Amino acid sequence: MDRGKRSAMRNQVEGFQSLVDALLPDALAEEMPENMPVKWKATGWSEIAHLLTEVQYSVDPGRVRRASDMLGKRIEECEGLLLS
Repeated sequence: MDRGKRSAMRNQVEGFQSLVDALLPDALAEEMPENMPVKWKATGWSEIAHLLTEVQYSVDPGRVRRASDMLGKRIEECEGLLLS
């Protein structure tokens, strides 16, 4: 993977982490069980890790494109929750 793609991926990961961290306090303020946001964070990171693995290591250009598209979609969904 070239340096530009690696940098873009790192930015996506950092952006996702920032979004998750920003959403957790509001989730707790809604009187959810304290462990629920932690479970959401773990599930979200699991999905992001899988997508990043597909983008970085898949030899199938179609899989890379779909994983990259889904990664962007998930980040947009988090941004939407944060901004709503």
